[in-house]
Amino acid sequence: MKRSQINDIIVQADEMIRSFGFTLPPIAYWSPDKFKRNATAARSIIDAQCGWDIPDYGASDFEALGLF
Repeated sequence: MKRSQINDIIVQADEMIRSFGFTLPPIAYWSPDKFKRNATAARSIIDAQCGWDIPDYGASDFEALGLF
């Protein structure tokens, strides 16, 4: 799966979440560079590996198992 496809899915997921009146915290929109610049403030999120991701649970089959 290409990164551009993943980015499109993330945008669609965000739109779906917003359609129900919810928003993600600002940190959900940070770029990898911003995480690096703010590593101290985001340490607990980084350590817990709580990124904004669309997992396929390690199966490498997002089409069949992907979360969004």
